[in-house]
Amino acid sequence: MFCPSSLLKKLRSFPRLTSKKPTQLSLSGLLTALLILKLQVSAKVLTSAHSLTSSLVVLVWATTFKSSVATSRFLTCKKLLTVLALPIAQAEAKSIRELKRDIEATLASANDRAVEDGSSTAYALRGLGDWLDSNGPSDVPAGFRTPAASIYTAAEAAATEFGEEALNDIITSIFEQTGSTNDLMLVADTGLRRVIADFARTSGSSDNSVRNVNYDGGSGQITLRVDMYESDHGMVSIVNGNPSCMPNFGSPSSNSSGYLINPEYAGIHELIALGSTRLPNQGGGERGYVDCALTLGVYHPQAHGLIQDVT
Repeated sequence: MFCPSSLLKKLRSFPRLTSKKPTQLSLSGLLTALLILKLQVSAKVLTSAHSLTSSLVVLVWATTFKSSVATSRFLTCKKLLTVLALPIAQAEAKSIRELKRDIEATLASANDRAVEDGSSTAYALRGLGDWLDSNGPSDVPAGFRTPAASIYTAAEAAATEFGEEALNDIITSIFEQTGSTNDLMLVADTGLRRVIADFARTSGSSDNSVRNVNYDGGSGQITLRVDMYESDHGMVSIVNGNPSCMPNFGSPSSNSSGYLINPEYAGIHELIALGSTRLPNQGGGERGYVDCALTLGVYHPQAHGLIQDVT
């Protein structure tokens, strides 16, 4: 694993989804909850649904995230403190939000892991976009990689229109790998979320027929969003991905990627918990930093799906 056993702590996985009450958390909200979780000593290993006796342990690396905190000595004078909150506390809160945004972008990226070389390269975790690759990563055996049928590529998006059939094909492919009906979470960028919202209005078939939806005439409200999608092979809860953090595999401005995540087979492992450290005031004002070190655990790449683009 990426740290000694004495540093491993208990991990609690993503919140389970239910069909009765859709989860309304964004990826940022999920990360906020996950950052306080610990790594279980008896960590899961990647397991193939077709070879239950085989297992795989892939060496992963943790990324250290750090953000500086500082405030002017004029803001800490007693007169200003009577009308302002403690400036250093405000600075720490802002730095923590900035750090969480950095973490979200790194986890959702397609970056490969990196090993520190003592000079210009630091340890870096592997992003979800690189884990879910039918042709790699090279240290994941072919039998454990995400199948091509679970990935809707940017090339496919350029050739055909993404619709319900394509989404169902991905869900079915995941079902064929895990052998069980899945509770999935789709972290969708803005462009993908709009395309899925149209599923409630048109059939998506060749005739593009319009669906009939009944509304309460007295409510004065029309709902065109889709928060829960029920397919033949699993329930999908749809949440918003931060467009500033989601990768663009196709057009740089498409904002239409998404990850189909099975919460049972993914987690965040902490080496250093998120926290703040104060440094001595050397005359310029209060200062410090917030930091953490963590990595992304993908226990079964075949249990997830990827939508690279829909435009």
